[in-house]
Amino acid sequence: FVALLSADVLLRVRGVQQYQDLFPAFVRFWFDVFTLSTSVVERKILWFYSVFGFGLLSAPFVAFRLPYIGPSMLQLVKSGYDRHGKLRFIMNEARMIDKYEREQAPRRSVGKKRHTKGEKCSLV
Repeated sequence: FVALLSADVLLRVRGVQQYQDLFPAFVRFWFDVFTLSTSVVERKILWFYSVFGFGLLSAPFVAFRLPYIGPSMLQLVKSGYDRHGKLRFIMNEARMIDKYEREQAPRRSVGKKRHTKGEKCSLV
């Protein structure tokens, strides 16, 4: 890409005609670029090629921003950190209730008799 940019500026703006003069003109051109002593036309060409080049380089990532294509290609799942610093999936309310009941079931049944629905429980 840099070679294309340099060749364009050297041939059209600086008027290098012979191949023997390309390498010294190339070195002199980039020395002028780094010392900020280029002409207005050269700066405009450098600006155009840099913006155009970055646009071309970012083109593959545009597909990730499209509404239906991006999510289907990435297949991301929402996640977050719990109190202990472990990465967990973010759950909806129904899954949270289900998980809470599964975690509390062994704690409730330790050392206690299971009661049926119609039977009364004593708190003492």
